[in-house]
Amino acid sequence: RVWCLVRASSYAEAARRLGRRLARSGVGCDWTRLVAIPGDVTEPGLGLEDVTLRHLRQSCRQVIHCAAD
Repeated sequence: RVWCLVRASSYAEAARRLGRRLARSGVGCDWTRLVAIPGDVTEPGLGLEDVTLRHLRQSCRQVIHCAAD
């Protein structure tokens, strides 16, 4: 799975924002493997709920940081 942190207030908004960005870039995606997670890199714990942050810490093998100032 690919988990994408998206600045959003809900999972639905995160998925919409990511889908729009990928469509504008001409990139297709497999939504069965791609998960948009609402969060904010400027917040402690990436702005994630504790249960989500714990899950990611246990299941992610790599982190790719593409956030910009």
